[in-house]
Amino acid sequence: MDNQQTLKIENGKTAPGMEGKWAKRDGVFVIAFLACAYLIVDFFLWSGFALGAMVAYGVLFLVTSAYLADRKIRPQPFPAFCGAASLAAAAVFTVNHDVGMNVLLLLMIDLLYAIFICGAAGRLSYWTGSYFLGVDLCKNLIAVPLAHLAEPLKAVLGLWRRDGGKGREVKVLLGLVLALPVVAITVPLLIQSDAAFQGLMEGLAENLGELMIKVVLAVLLGIYIAAVLCMLHRRAGERSQPGVTVREGRFRVMDGTVASVFLGAISVFYLVYLLSQLAYFFSAFAGILPEGYAFTPSEYARRGFFEMVMIALINGGVLSLSCILVKRNAKDEIPAPVKGLSFFIALFTLLLTATAFSKMVLYIQLMGMTRLRVLTSIFMVMLAIAILALIVRLFFRRFPYMRVIITGCSLALLCCAYADVDTVIAKNNIAAYRAGTLEQLDVLYLGRLSAATVPQLEALLEDENAAVRDDTARVMDVWASQRIVKDEAGNLVPAPYYLEFKNYTLMDQKINQVLISRYTDYAGASRSQHYLDSLYGEECF
Repeated sequence: MDNQQTLKIENGKTAPGMEGKWAKRDGVFVIAFLACAYLIVDFFLWSGFALGAMVAYGVLFLVTSAYLADRKIRPQPFPAFCGAASLAAAAVFTVNHDVGMNVLLLLMIDLLYAIFICGAAGRLSYWTGSYFLGVDLCKNLIAVPLAHLAEPLKAVLGLWRRDGGKGREVKVLLGLVLALPVVAITVPLLIQSDAAFQGLMEGLAENLGELMIKVVLAVLLGIYIAAVLCMLHRRAGERSQPGVTVREGRFRVMDGTVASVFLGAISVFYLVYLLSQLAYFFSAFAGILPEGYAFTPSEYARRGFFEMVMIALINGGVLSLSCILVKRNAKDEIPAPVKGLSFFIALFTLLLTATAFSKMVLYIQLMGMTRLRVLTSIFMVMLAIAILALIVRLFFRRFPYMRVIITGCSLALLCCAYADVDTVIAKNNIAAYRAGTLEQLDVLYLGRLSAATVPQLEALLEDENAAVRDDTARVMDVWASQRIVKDEAGNLVPAPYYLEFKNYTLMDQKINQVLISRYTDYAGASRSQHYLDSLYGEECF
């Protein structure tokens, strides 16, 4: 039988646990994965980050969990956390509508979902606390499924062949061919006989091109998802790989003396640089600029940030190399000189990160918040988490630094996403303006962030400053022209886009309610192109 196929790995040998034919259950779930892929294409790619995206991912997560469920595999806390965190991240799509943050969340969801499915299938062969977690993910999500893309199709074909033998496909095709002439005659007659059916067919014809694109994308995505999950399920619990210590030993090729000299040379220059720049660094903690400093506060904060990024990238690579490439001593530990120099470099990176963060706080106090200032601050916090985890790893060989980094960065990103960056910026800048710590409030900048600032800007319509009132009204006009319309009865309602359930978010509902309550006599905004250009210009740092 054709469905009695053995699954081959790349070297042509049959892997343990990969032999046998696909069960009926596998074929059914492959069809379910194809349906999930269509939901992702229709609800996410076509509708963006909203309720539909969360529903599509939630359905995929549930179907995946049902398929990979195996009582023989003991659930592990870290993959379970990743699965729960991915659902929490997807739920953000129904709360806020920050496209930039949602793109970051999508990347995070992909990583967390990958860890979850590999853990659920027991395919995290290596210790998930080390960088070898990435080896597992690349193997199980790229190498193996791309080599077996045909297997999901075989599982589906097995459903057709199970009862009818090899000739079932030919019989199905023959039945479809015989039905074509009858359909070609009856459908036009049905169209002429009923207006509702005519409208349905005309709508299908108009959207046929879009539907075909969706189907093609869904099939391609669905086959890949099914290949990943089917191969994980077939190889569930397999333990054919060597342990993490054996695998890591293959990369330990650098002699300890060479590593010590390499790190020592770098550390000397870092130490000299640090000693020569003490006034520059630590003045940030006092909240003042160095005496005679020629740069503006903006340049002061920017310079600190980019210094931190460049040195942190270099130091991150150096620390990683010291953990990966250096040969171990008799106790299977990093040699003491290498460990001490790596520790100094890590502390230097933390100091630079803290200094740059303090500069950014100073800049925000002087100039207010922007998206770039907030996002760079978040990046600094995540970088500090990674460096701290690597420091602990230097002294505790079995410390799960990769788990700590992924967990800490995921939680930090989730907190920022639920808080909504644009809302926080608007609240902070308006509060600073009213408290007198911010001399000028850039209402137009807040207006071009996103519509999430509308509920915060509403209070400025009664501000004592006429310029602030006028700019706020103009911003509200622009957002109203894009979001609310009049229905047939003359009532203000959200635009049709916001009435579809897959496009729903709590933030959009709140924004539209604010706009509708303000524009009781709304007749459409009329603004010059010059004003629109100024409103939606480039974002400043």
